[in-house]
Amino acid sequence: MISYDEICEILVRVDPNIRYVGILDGEKITFRKRAGLYSLLNTSENVKSATHALMRWQSRRVFAAKFGMPLYAMAEYKLIKRVTIQLKGNVILLVSMDKDAPHDKVIRKLLKIKEKWIVEEPLGRNSLKNNHIR
Repeated sequence: MISYDEICEILVRVDPNIRYVGILDGEKITFRKRAGLYSLLNTSENVKSATHALMRWQSRRVFAAKFGMPLYAMAEYKLIKRVTIQLKGNVILLVSMDKDAPHDKVIRKLLKIKEKWIVEEPLGRNSLKNNHIR
């Protein structure tokens, strides 16, 4: 199975507008940032921000029976844009990008990669595929 470190390394290079890629699994966060950038959040703020994103993601699932499961959520801030995508169960992917990034293009790339990497297993469990992104 591919590691979260490997996923972050790959995803941070998917588009030049991506600043940061993080994966939250429980209380553990794995992340990478684009080379040469300073972090907007320190480590504890990063964990807190990711935990809040997970809580917001879980609240969006309340109406999944009516609307379908959310594909992603995006927030635009003064300095960045940030996308949240569920990978499996309570594991979420957080991606921040430059303020002027063409977010629709970046999101399409991320969703396409997720589709290649996440496989549905019996009983609704998900796992990560161990293949390479092309």
